[in-house]
Amino acid sequence: MITIELNDEQRELLWGFARPHTAAHLAAGVEPPTVVLQIELGGPYGNEASAVIGSARRGLGEVVVQVHAGGTH
Repeated sequence: MITIELNDEQRELLWGFARPHTAAHLAAGVEPPTVVLQIELGGPYGNEASAVIGSARRGLGEVVVQVHAGGTH
């Protein structure tokens, strides 16, 4: 299992990014878009998260990623 921790500010950035896209699609009577949470592991800046909707992207900053042993396959 993998746990990704977003702080309060990052959650607000994520939902603030997603809400207008979702509202616009619903107002147009079409299915709301998929929000992708992209995590980049390692690298010079640590573990970075971004929210992606189509070609739009919002950086969320550094996140804590924990990998837990066990679980099912």
